[in-house]
Formats: sequence, C-alpha cells, structure tokens
Amino acid sequence: MGKIIRSVFVILLLSKMEIINGNTVDQMYEQLKNMSLSALDFHDIENYMADFKERYLANNELCEHVYFWLYTRHNRDEKQVLLIDDPDSILDSDFSIDKKTVVVVHGWLNAANTSFAYILKNTYLDSGDYNVISVDWSELASNLIYPVARFSIKYIGQQVAAMLATVVRTTGYDWERFHLVGHSLGAHVCGIAGEYVAHDKIGRITGLDPALPLFSSDPNGRLDPTDAEFVDVIHTCGGYLGFFEPCGHADFYPNRGKYIQPGCGFDFGTCSHLRSYEYFAESLATKIGFYARQCDSWDDYQQGSCNGTADDIILMGEHVNISAQGTYYLLTATSGPYAMGRYFPSKKDEYIPDWWFNRAKIRMVNTVQLWTNSIYSWFM
Repeated sequence: MGKIIRSVFVILLLSKMEIINGNTVDQMYEQLKNMSLSALDFHDIENYMADFKERYLANNELCEHVYFWLYTRHNRDEKQVLLIDDPDSILDSDFSIDKKTVVVVHGWLNAANTSFAYILKNTYLDSGDYNVISVDWSELASNLIYPVARFSIKYIGQQVAAMLATVVRTTGYDWERFHLVGHSLGAHVCGIAGEYVAHDKIGRITGLDPALPLFSSDPNGRLDPTDAEFVDVIHTCGGYLGFFEPCGHADFYPNRGKYIQPGCGFDFGTCSHLRSYEYFAESLATKIGFYARQCDSWDDYQQGSCNGTADDIILMGEHVNISAQGTYYLLTATSGPYAMGRYFPSKKDEYIPDWWFNRAKIRMVNTVQLWTNSIYSWFM
C-alpha cells in the first residue's frame, strides 16, 4: 500500500494543478513539492497535515463552503438551501417530518450535482417519497491534493452533524429516521457526523467503498459500527482505493469486494471504486435483488461451503435487514443491471481462487510503479 500511496502523490505533484483557496494551499503545495520521493510515506504526510490543520483549519474557515441542498418530489430539480444557523430555511422549505430523510455525501473529486450524488438523489425520488439532503463540499473535495480533502473530513462531518441537529431542534424530527449514505471519503464524513451526535444516534449509515488511503485501522476519525444504530458497508475496491476490513455491522463483498470488479478491466481502480454506488443505486428499484450469503471467506463462498441456514441469505443495499451482522458475499453481472437475484455458487461450480486475483493486482501495481518512477526520473 505504501508504494501505491507514493505513486499517487508523485503523479499529483508532477501535475499542473489548479489549486483552490489561494495562498493557503499554495504554501502547502510548495512544501509538498519539495519533499523527496522517499519522504512521501504515511507518517510524514500525516505529520505535515497535522501542522496544516492547526494553521489553516482550526478556525473552520473552509467549512463556510459546505452546502446543504434539500430535494423532495415537490422540488426534485430545484434545490432548496438549508442553513445551519437559520431555522427558517428549514421551515420555509419542503422538508416534511412525515418522510424518511436520506443524507447523501459525495467523495473526493466530486460534487453534489454530479455522478454519485445526483444519481442517488434521483433514484431515491423515483422509488419513494423522501427528503433528500445532498451535502456539497466540492470546494475542498475538488482539490487534486488528496490530503487536503482527507484531513478536512473531520470538519465536514461536524458541519453535517450540526445541520441535522438544527433540523431536529426546529422540527422535532427523530434522529433514527436519518439515513446517511456516503461514497469513498463521504462514507467517513458520515461516520464522523455520527460521532458528533450528542445524546442520540443516527438511525443508519451506509458506507459505499469507504476510502482507504491515509486511513489506519484505528476506528477514530473514520466510519465504524458505533457511528449509528446500524452501519452497512459495500466493499468494491477493498485494499486498493477502499477499505477491505469490515467497517460496519454488516459488510458486503460483491465479487470478493476487491479490485477488479467484473466488467471494469485493468485501470487505476476507479471503475471498481464506483461500482459500490452503482450497485446501491440499483438496489432501490431492482425486482430480483442483490442477495448475499453470510460466509467465513470468499473461497468458501465460491465453493458453496458456507455454513448456516436460509436466514443467512439477505439483501444487500437499500432493503437490507437492519438486524444483520457479519460478512456477506455475492456475485454480480459484468454490466448493468448488476443484480443476479438468488444465484449462489455450488460445490460443483468451478471457481477462481483469491490468490489468482491478488497476483493479477500485483502485476498491475508493479506496472503503475514502474511508470511512475520513469516519469519521476524524467522530470527530476
């Protein structure tokens, strides 16, 4: 993983970046640019960003650029802006205490009006009558220097918690009726928001391939099962761009939960990383369902050797059984629609062991490292 992180940062540092927030990030960029390749490991970046946080984020200036947009079936194409310090912005909106509320949080290099958040907003409103609050933190997320976004999520999460608290105070809304859905870094934003809810607990958080780079196994400051009454996680690029270790009460591993997802091919992991929200969005309306089986390992699942009963087969996605606990595996199609219903491998089926995929991934990582080192040497 260290090689992957170093490769990513070398590529970023050699790019002609458009930097936001003027001198603040310019200063950080200049110092990062002067670091040697060998210095770009987790601890050096973490220490540097700790100093960055103290100097530039402690006053929450960057959090003035976090926006909350409400959509309902009455205003599905016209956002209504909700403000933390203005209860009237909620009372004058189409927010309804009679509806379930879904809070959608995008990740790095994304925004509330593009891809993941836009698709999920429309899919929810197509499938039911919801309050959908889309969190836009694109002014930080759009920064090509990943650590800026990574170490800003604490403050974004605090803002999300504050906004939800304003909704509860203003309308009497029940905390258990909030469902937070976040992709990549957005999954950790949701987890941090759950941490900052005092005296109550958010009903549900869904993490869609929670981001891995610059996170550790320490559950503090990232998504974990204590952040909501129920936390479900879909892993699709585990151990590469996303977490592979369980992060929730119920963790789902479609197609091993790793890079490469079926139909994606050899890329930098983006396709597999995005599959998590594509599967989840489809789960809202699919007629056949993403059925998953609880199992000890992927190899056991592939060989049809899982122990248990029919109760251990549940739906992945929006309609998951919220009492589910453990790790679940399933297969998907190579292109949409991805759901395959109640299809499970049997002991008679041929299967490809996990070591084969690991070998293929190692080849790809080594190739990327070779390209990166060549580019680095050429520029230096």
